[in-house]
Amino acid sequence: MGRYRHKVYENSTTPRWVAVFGLQWQVIESYRLEPGADLFGAMTTTIARLAIDGWRPESEPRFGFVFISRESDRRLLMQLATGMSQRIEERLARNLKRRPDAGVREAA
Repeated sequence: MGRYRHKVYENSTTPRWVAVFGLQWQVIESYRLEPGADLFGAMTTTIARLAIDGWRPESEPRFGFVFISRESDRRLLMQLATGMSQRIEERLARNLKRRPDAGVREAA
């Protein structure tokens, strides 16, 4: 019996989101990625950027998400597809601002 190959990082024809959530699902920051973006690269770049501020991943982001921690704080870094519930997508969109360095959008 073969193993299921997870396809979370395959190229997408629809926009995606990379978001950091608090443990009660409050949106802390979010990035909207255009179709065809390097999804794994976006996750690893976000992890590297958060590491500068002292955040450490608790595991590898193999399935499109990873818990990150700093001292006693814990958050969830996750990749999400567009077309999810409208309420979640509106919350992500409210937290956007333009990031000039990467061509993606970032939360305030």
